[in-house]
Amino acid sequence: MREVLVCYKSKGFKLYGLSNWSDVIYEVMRQYEIFNLLDGRVISCEEHIVKPEKEIYLRLCERYGLEPSECLFTDDRMENVEGAKAAGMEAVLFTTVADYAKDLEKLLKALQHL
Repeated sequence: MREVLVCYKSKGFKLYGLSNWSDVIYEVMRQYEIFNLLDGRVISCEEHIVKPEKEIYLRLCERYGLEPSECLFTDDRMENVEGAKAAGMEAVLFTTVADYAKDLEKLLKALQHL
C-alpha cells in the first residue's frame, strides 16, 4: 500500500487520514512510517463524531479547505464508503492493494475524459 500512496503523492495528490480510532492511534502512527505521508488527519475521538456520519467527512474538508466533490475516500467498510458518497465525495471500497491500484487508475482515466 505504501508504494501506491507514494506514487500518488509524487503526482501531487494530497493524502489525509480519517479514522474512527481512539487516541491509541497516535501510538500506532508513531510506529509506522506510512502515516508520515499524510498531509492532515481527523480522528473521531477528538471530534466526537464517527464514520459513517456525514459530518465527519465534512469536518475533514472544512479543516483542510477541501471540496468534497474533489475528494476520493477509501475504506474497507462499505457503510463508510456510502457515508463519504453521501457527503459528496467519490469513494472506493478497499479490498486488496492490487484491486485498489486498479480502481484508482480506472477512476483517474474516467475523470480525465470529463
